[in-house]
Amino acid sequence: MRVILIGQEAFGRACLEALLDQGETVVGVVTVPEIPGAKPNPVRQLAEEKDIRCLQPRRLKEDQVYEWVRALEPDLLVLAYVTQFVPGRLIRLARRGGINYHPSLLPKYRGGTAINWAIIRGERETGVTIHWLDEGVDTGDILLQRKVEIGPDDTAASLYFNKLFPLGVEMIAEAVKLVREGKAPRIKQDDALASFQPVIKDKDTGVDWFWPARRVHDLVRGAAPRPGAWTTWAGRRVRVWESALPAARGGNGHEPGRVLEVGADGALVATGAGAVLLKRLGEEGGPKLAAADFAAQAGLAPGHRLGAEGERGLEEMALEVRWHARGGQGAVLGSRFLAAASLREGKYFQAFPQFGTERMGAPIVAFTRVGPSPVHTHCAVTEPDAVVVLDHTLLGQVDVTAGLKPEGTVVVNFPGSVEELRATIRLPSGARAAVVDATRISREEMGRAIPNTPMVGALARVTGVVAMDNVLAEFKEGLGARFSPEVVEANLRAIRRAYEEVQVG
Repeated sequence: MRVILIGQEAFGRACLEALLDQGETVVGVVTVPEIPGAKPNPVRQLAEEKDIRCLQPRRLKEDQVYEWVRALEPDLLVLAYVTQFVPGRLIRLARRGGINYHPSLLPKYRGGTAINWAIIRGERETGVTIHWLDEGVDTGDILLQRKVEIGPDDTAASLYFNKLFPLGVEMIAEAVKLVREGKAPRIKQDDALASFQPVIKDKDTGVDWFWPARRVHDLVRGAAPRPGAWTTWAGRRVRVWESALPAARGGNGHEPGRVLEVGADGALVATGAGAVLLKRLGEEGGPKLAAADFAAQAGLAPGHRLGAEGERGLEEMALEVRWHARGGQGAVLGSRFLAAASLREGKYFQAFPQFGTERMGAPIVAFTRVGPSPVHTHCAVTEPDAVVVLDHTLLGQVDVTAGLKPEGTVVVNFPGSVEELRATIRLPSGARAAVVDATRISREEMGRAIPNTPMVGALARVTGVVAMDNVLAEFKEGLGARFSPEVVEANLRAIRRAYEEVQVG
């Protein structure tokens, strides 16, 4: 069987070496051009050592690539770390088509930075998929798939080099053997389970200090080594290259982003739930430094706050939220506890007496009546900071974004991705979309969670104006007199899960 390998970097070389060691007939290699001043291309070097024809085009869609591949009459194309789209006409030149290495458990995490996103999303496992090529992005039938564990401190780099790289080389060789022997399966991907993440960029890796400590740590791990997580300090961007979760030092009760300690082991920073230890930091474009060294150079000290540039003064913040619901009781109840939690915190919100609190101030929650079920209306919010949609089927019936502030957020109980929500509604320029499947969360709590209550956790996380500990405390106290401990705990779990699972984009 005549094989052409298309690949680059150390992974491409290792796959080529594995195929040759297995006795495969590799008739040609396509790899990237040399970079002036950089190390020689390792794939090209091995091809020359083994006297294999090699082409180094800038683009795979060039006519010269098509003619070169056609002349070699391949049976199979093998893609080993390819970052360009492979044209369909090129795939069709190979009698048995082509196969590709992808570092995720397809159909989850299609796209070019699957390793990063799996860690950032808090996944505990991922894997390698060898799939047949088609003209989509990682959509072809599955040939082989194997899982690996994502360790609690794995970074994108360690996960790739220690697990996904060696497993991928092994699976590429195995897949080619199966194709040669006529034993290679074709297992259709379930598109209903698919997710696509775009190539990770700086806009995706800014630290939100209102997130829980685990989520901040996951972002830092997933963004390392490129492009790197970042925050701001003293008007400039600071890269966060390494972090850890301290065993016994919490940050609850402190303002998110507040530096609590600076020591030899790092800088301890409060988050929305707990604290994270920053171990290596650096100025934009500068060297990676131990956090203590960076703090000494930059003047960062306990009491300073990271990521505060451009925020409104928290003491002056009053959030206006418009809710869309068919029933609304869960939203009414949840909003009451959210408002009460803000008052307990002593800042951020003031609430209406209708919510069961004693103080009246700036409006924070309004309901829009939709459908026959009664929904309380407390005030008319014409320019909300956020809109919460409890029933996603309303998206086609109500203009949920009407009047939304340009920097506002739409939070929807939605079973799909942020990208799918954005395709459904028209957002003002600069506005954010957030989704969480609150219906699924409630169902998985055996129906004991009050309908729509999980959305309170999502709203608290997205807006970042109330600490989750206070929200949970209010729920526990308020529900404890009316419901059994099992129901109370189910609601607390649902709120926590929504807080953790909400996706923003």
